[in-house]
Amino acid sequence: MEECAYEFYMRFGKCHGFGVRKEDYGKNDDGNLIRRRFFCNKAGLRDEKHYNKYDRKRCHKLETQSSNWKVRKVILEHNHELVARCMVHLIPKFCRVSGAAKDQLDGMQSHGLPTSKILGYMEGIAGGYSLLVFTKMNAYNYFDRTKRARIADGDANSAIVYLEGKASVDPMAMARYNLIKEGMLTNLF
Repeated sequence: MEECAYEFYMRFGKCHGFGVRKEDYGKNDDGNLIRRRFFCNKAGLRDEKHYNKYDRKRCHKLETQSSNWKVRKVILEHNHELVARCMVHLIPKFCRVSGAAKDQLDGMQSHGLPTSKILGYMEGIAGGYSLLVFTKMNAYNYFDRTKRARIADGDANSAIVYLEGKASVDPMAMARYNLIKEGMLTNLF
């Protein structure tokens, strides 16, 4: 139920040009969530460690209570500039690489195209960089995550195979290692 309310408020924020974050919540004696408050991403006070960031304002938003998740109060006024509709997709909360874009990025990268050329092509298809639904950093982060996922399985395995091969060829070479249950390498001697 909370996720439905959050999804609705995310769409509401996207239509009006602000990001959304979850904040205050309340639980009953059984530990069930009975109240959740959602805020504009610039609402509220900063933590002391973030006092040098000047983008957060005080503008409270949607408040929900009980298991019915009804809207109790919506404040439509903001004390900061809202993002223009053509730039809403660049708010970090809404800036995501979609499934279709991921497939397109993967396909072009598997054929050896560099990331800068892939982004240039996708920018041309979209009609401009501002019309892409993700930023250049999102694409680079996506490529990095997929690369790390591929390496996580084969990196330790290739090191073990290399060292065992060296040990079989050279009688003076020795390789010792420890693996945990998931097959991850813990110690290498």
